[in-house]
Amino acid sequence: MVRVNNHEQTDVQEYLGSYVPTEDGKLVFQEGILVEAVRKGNWIVLDELNLAPSEVLEALNRLLEFNKELYIPETQEVVKPHPQFMLFATQNPPNTYGGRKHLSCCLEIELPNYNLTKYLKMK
Repeated sequence: MVRVNNHEQTDVQEYLGSYVPTEDGKLVFQEGILVEAVRKGNWIVLDELNLAPSEVLEALNRLLEFNKELYIPETQEVVKPHPQFMLFATQNPPNTYGGRKHLSCCLEIELPNYNLTKYLKMK
């Protein structure tokens, strides 16, 4: 299982990847953590998802919608998820802590919502 701790400076390249220089001076595309999880069938936890910038959230839309694929703009590649791939997302409620925002309607529809507040109060 892989965990991504989101924050206001989380970059979409962390998720999708970016071009990096090789020792001989060439540029090669290095896949990001989400692309690797999608390809290999890893489980990934996107912690504090509602702290991530909007461009990071938009990158998830296509993966979570009905077509269930990940698009990598830099390489123009479409990646279909491995059958064992699982995505989990966590967040604290918007307006309760600084910087949290409401997720888009698309993400809220695709991500089931479980409120653990009542269970935590039982402890």
